[in-house]
Amino acid sequence: MDYASRDEANAEMINNLIELQKKRDPDQAAEHEADIKRAGEYLLNKYLGNVWPKQKVFWGTYKVHLGHQYADEGYGCRRCHDDEHENKAGETISQDCSLCHDEPE
Repeated sequence: MDYASRDEANAEMINNLIELQKKRDPDQAAEHEADIKRAGEYLLNKYLGNVWPKQKVFWGTYKVHLGHQYADEGYGCRRCHDDEHENKAGETISQDCSLCHDEPE
């Protein structure tokens, strides 16, 4: 399921998982609801660590760039967050990871 925002995912993901399981097998869903909620919390945590709809970053948008250091893999984040790309005012994009990976509250 796609979510328009991280807030929407936070509000709906666990309940959507529970409802999906109820459609598949209502008895099993009822019996294992606590486990399904725990699984949903895990999935939500992973989603919030990897998906930023405002920045159009979803699962698989970019290759894995552990360390972001390899030219043949596109440098990951550092292809733009490199203190070299400037706007007309001469401002560069910060290399602070929280610029993209932590949304304002």
